[in-house]
Amino acid sequence: MATRELDESTATLLQSAIGPIEHLRLTHAEYTELLYTLAWFVGGSFETVAFVAEQPEASTGEHRVYWLRGKTFGCLIIGAHQGPEGDKNAKLLVSGYVRPISDIRNIELQDVQIDWPRWGTTRVPELLPTVQVHFNDMTLTVDATSRTNEFARSQATAFIERLQSALAGSG
Repeated sequence: MATRELDESTATLLQSAIGPIEHLRLTHAEYTELLYTLAWFVGGSFETVAFVAEQPEASTGEHRVYWLRGKTFGCLIIGAHQGPEGDKNAKLLVSGYVRPISDIRNIELQDVQIDWPRWGTTRVPELLPTVQVHFNDMTLTVDATSRTNEFARSQATAFIERLQSALAGSG
């Protein structure tokens, strides 16, 4: 399959989408392969794509990147490195899916953390939701409250808002 060269801004966007993955122990070559795999699987222009990376699955070490593009919901699953650290022959473990948004039964609000600004003239709280996305055959959680930095919290919240808009038919 044909792939396209990743320019610096696209690579930066994809790196932000993937989030921290040190726990996977990927080599530089594997990380580069991961960027190209994600770009190819999402496809097209990234200007209208909303990404969110999920925290690693504790039992498997898997790392998931979800995205919304048009009327589709996608996921790329990156597996933990199975070989010894720095193994140049280790194969990148990836799988994933793309589903229509219409496969989502509902979004359930599980929790919301409300943070009021400590200073400044703006008195609007920041809402950090935790939601469960229910499909017929699976449920996944997107949690903005457990994110460790502002970018990751904003990314998760924006993803949830885009998902709500898409389900309402306006996204």
